[in-house]
Amino acid sequence: MHIHRTRRDLPVVVREVSPGGLGLVCEESNGPVAPDAQVTVQFVAGGVELELPGRVAWRRDDAFGVQLRLEIAPQRHRRAYARWVVDLLCAGEPRPC
Repeated sequence: MHIHRTRRDLPVVVREVSPGGLGLVCEESNGPVAPDAQVTVQFVAGGVELELPGRVAWRRDDAFGVQLRLEIAPQRHRRAYARWVVDLLCAGEPRPC
């Protein structure tokens, strides 16, 4: 997964997933982006290459959270993200979600 910020990709690892955002950890030594920065999250989910707009909601050391702006993302990307999140949240459940 990558965060696009000012024409530069920042490789990250996903630590937390929610319907409205992602908790990420920076893989580079130069650290994460600043709080309130506008970013685009780029990754593949369910076979769909996604580009989701968002903003950095919080930062702590090399970790930061992105609040996604799904309302302005293409519908195909919103649907693919929603399916991916539901699949992740339902994984390991004793009954179907």
